[in-house]
Amino acid sequence: MTCLECNKELSYLDHKSSMEIYGVELCGKHKTRIDRLIKSNDTPWRLSNFITP
Repeated sequence: MTCLECNKELSYLDHKSSMEIYGVELCGKHKTRIDRLIKSNDTPWRLSNFITP
């Protein structure tokens, strides 16, 4: 389990947190960066927008 952006080894909690929200493996630093980016641009975000049955 490594971060998609920086290839840093992830803890179980980092892995679980980012996978539940975004569906990709991100370290805490990069998850926070994505969180801020979504919030600052008022981007509507739902994982279901990107997953097709």
